[in-house]
Amino acid sequence: MGSLKNDTNAISELRNTSMENVGEGFFSMLDTALDLLPYIGQLNQTRKINRATIHIEQYSKELQKIQQLMGITRLSSEYYKEKIGPIFIEDFINEHENAKIVYLLNGYQNVFIEELQHESLVYLYFDILRGLRYGDIRRLFFHADLDDIYPPTGELDDIQRMAFTQGLDLKLENLGLINVPITMGNDGTKSRNPETKQLLTEVGDNFIKFINKTN
Repeated sequence: MGSLKNDTNAISELRNTSMENVGEGFFSMLDTALDLLPYIGQLNQTRKINRATIHIEQYSKELQKIQQLMGITRLSSEYYKEKIGPIFIEDFINEHENAKIVYLLNGYQNVFIEELQHESLVYLYFDILRGLRYGDIRRLFFHADLDDIYPPTGELDDIQRMAFTQGLDLKLENLGLINVPITMGNDGTKSRNPETKQLLTEVGDNFIKFINKTN
């Protein structure tokens, strides 16, 4: 099938941008990851690579921080370049919600800052992040007292807001991030209160630490 490097023009631009805006350390990790990632079809691939090139320019400071952490980490280069690195690069290339990129960058930074050596646990956090939309993360942060109520009041009518909020909470619950108690109404029907903050699970609490910026 080949690798992502098959699209020479787009990949050359991506590699040049990474070297110019970040540096040799990140360039080396990117180059290794591109060898390991599969070819996904030229038209779709080119669009994603071009978007990733723009993201490298936009988030050069954050990527430079990752590069600095690579230089001082006690983690093995095989671990972060050949195991975790390709997952990060693949998600960085494929992510179409710009607002989520910062959480992806925070997560990869925290691999180094917290020296997260449990490979399966890091995979789990990246899998969870990949499955969430920006709105899901806003809702999770609301439950963690890190954000205002989401969705904000006034944007939807009561019925729409109730349905939307229940959908968000159900998704978070199915991913094992929150516990949502179900209350019984006077008529015997089950209900969930969208205004109520739910308890985070241990996985939810640790996931938030993973995608949050560490000072």
